[in-house]
Parts: sequence; C-alpha cells; structure tokens
Amino acid sequence: MTTPLELSFQKDLDAVLAIFTCAGNGFSVGLVTWADGYLKHLAELGAEFEMLELLRAGCKKAPLAATLKCGVFLARLPAVYYEFLGDPKRLTQLAAQLEATATIFDGFAAKIPSTSPTELVFGSTPGPRQMAAYLRTYQSFSNFFPMIMELINVRNVRDVERHLPTAYVKRATGEWHDREVAALISAATGIGLDEGAHRVWRNRNFSEISLPLGPLWDIVTMIADAHNNKT
Repeated sequence: MTTPLELSFQKDLDAVLAIFTCAGNGFSVGLVTWADGYLKHLAELGAEFEMLELLRAGCKKAPLAATLKCGVFLARLPAVYYEFLGDPKRLTQLAAQLEATATIFDGFAAKIPSTSPTELVFGSTPGPRQMAAYLRTYQSFSNFFPMIMELINVRNVRDVERHLPTAYVKRATGEWHDREVAALISAATGIGLDEGAHRVWRNRNFSEISLPLGPLWDIVTMIADAHNNKT
C-alpha cells in the first residue's frame, strides 16, 4: 500500500515533470537524445553487450547514462579541491587568493567603458568581468565542495564515478551486476576495470558512501518516459 509520504513524493515528482516537459516537451527530447547518443558511444567503446544486459534487467537509458556521466564529471573537478579535504586553513587561503585575483579583474573591468565591445577586444579570451565571475565560481567550489565530500563520506574522488552507476543499477534491478557495471564504468572513464576488482571495491567501500540521489534518478526516468510515451 502506498504511504502518505510516497504519495507526497509522487506529487512532487509530477510537479517537476510538468515543469520540464512544458514548452513542446523540448527538455525531455533533449535528455533522451543525449542519453541515446552517450550510451551508443559507450557501446562503440566495447560495452554494448553489458549495456543491453542492464537495460534488459530493468535499467532505463536516461538515468543509466546520467549516473555514468555525473560520476565522471565529479571525478574530473580540479584536484586541488580534494587535496584540501580536512584542511580548513588551506581552504581559507585558497578562497582568499581567488577573491584577491577576482578583485584585480574587477579593477580592469572598471577601466573599460561600458559601451566598449569587450567581446571584440578580447576575442575568445574571457573579458575581465567574466574572469572575475569565473574566479568567484571557483571560490564557491573551494568553500563548499570539500564540505559536501566530507558529508557524503568520500575520501577518494574515484569512488564517486563507481558509486553512482553501481547504486543506480542496484536500485533499478535489485542486483549488483558487477560485470556489466564494471564494463560501463571502464568505457566511461577510460580506466580498465574488471568484474573482480569492482566487486572488491563494492564490498569494501559502497556501504560507507552516502550519495542520496535516488529521487534525482526517478525524475530523470519520468522525464524520459514522458517523451517515450508521446513518440
């Protein structure tokens, strides 16, 4: 029987789905197109059989692709953030250096007349205002990302790119599918990973990591299903 909490959660998902699928269903079309293309790319890298096995077992294309891509993206964030985990003093120094540099670019920007076509002056190089904004974005990451990593109990950033697809596959199918998951992670990251090594990692590390992203994958699935039901 569905509990009141589950009913409330379903209503929230329906609301998000309605937002994303408005305006001609453009977002869901783009999501499905991207997921199809990304999984096709991984299949061409040698993981086609494993991908089809997971889809037959109950995985959906969009969230499967998203878990693989998100894991790789998070693992590729600047290594300097991970080096400072557990070192608040170094983090504070990094944030101060980024802000000081951003202030310098603020000064450059203030000397450029507001009517100047800065995009022509600097060509493909970001203008001073953009540089200041980019630096402050890095500053935000330097302040908050390591704190998030501590909260979810991640000590090695490479664990993220393994954990996300592993968690999704287990949630979607009820099984671990170590061989198939290892093959897809290997294709997505370019780092060799076999079934045995992945199983050892999972047994040692999976339960220690807390990445509560299940609702996100539900939303991705619903958006993709909305598109598929209309085609």
